[in-house]
Amino acid sequence: MRKFFNLENPVWSFFSKIFCMVYLNLLWLVCCLPVVTIGPSTTALYYAMFKVLSGDDSELTRHFFHSFRQNLKQGMVLGMIATAAGVVCVIDYIYYIVAPGHIDSVMQVFQIIIVLLYLMILTWLFGVLAKFENTSLNMLQFSFFLSFKHFGYTLMMLVMEISIFLIEFFYVPLLALFGMGLISFVKCICFRAVFQKYVPEPPEEILDDAEISEDCETDTKDMTTF
Repeated sequence: MRKFFNLENPVWSFFSKIFCMVYLNLLWLVCCLPVVTIGPSTTALYYAMFKVLSGDDSELTRHFFHSFRQNLKQGMVLGMIATAAGVVCVIDYIYYIVAPGHIDSVMQVFQIIIVLLYLMILTWLFGVLAKFENTSLNMLQFSFFLSFKHFGYTLMMLVMEISIFLIEFFYVPLLALFGMGLISFVKCICFRAVFQKYVPEPPEEILDDAEISEDCETDTKDMTTF
């Protein structure tokens, strides 16, 4: 009985993760309401989920809104770029592939490639922004690089993201409860496996001598350039 009520018990850990997914999905939905804030909201979702996976799930609200404020401008810029590119892809897809009378096999193949490239970059973009600091152009370039360098992860995340969305779409209560919370949880597991290869370890003397407050440790993104 004592083991059952231990907070480190796998059962409690499982329900804790469920709560985090539901709660962060709610925060994400609320912060996406202005539409133009979808970028920073998605970045904050990934940032907070990184904290959950590292075992720091006690201050989800603070983690979420810290990242939201920190990445507000850059997230909005990248979000609008991603949205505009997505609209163009949809319009071109409808024109060249769906609409009758515009059958051009070369353009169809080209359009499919463009859509796939867009989805591959988008898969990484806001996860990169949640973890690293750099210019918006470099964020896009690094996301493009990661999508090919780690193509296996890219493909896996795309398949899982689409599968989870379709399941949630046909079971609306699941979509309302978990939504992006579950998707971000799965994707952040993949992000962590890849990003650790691009985060330099600090020299041992710095680890021994530096006095870093817990707040600073919790809130600072990796100042990694790429």
